[in-house]
Amino acid sequence: MNAKLVDSLAKIIQTLTVLERRELDTKLSTLSQNSKFTEQSNRFQQWNKISDADAAALKAEFAQEDIIYAETILPEYSANLKQQDYS
Repeated sequence: MNAKLVDSLAKIIQTLTVLERRELDTKLSTLSQNSKFTEQSNRFQQWNKISDADAAALKAEFAQEDIIYAETILPEYSANLKQQDYS
């Protein structure tokens, strides 16, 4: 084989390799997104299986913690917003 033909074949193989990698990356990305969706879907299904009484009990159990957290965060959040407005 002459050198030009070998170089051409090498370029074609490199191009195919790049395209195959892109295709593989696309497939892996899709699988990852599907996995995340499935995981989130399972969480929602588990939450939907909780009875209304259990949900109300959980809500009541964490209500005070939520209020304390919100009262702690809101002044900082407000200060950060004001700082961003003046930036």
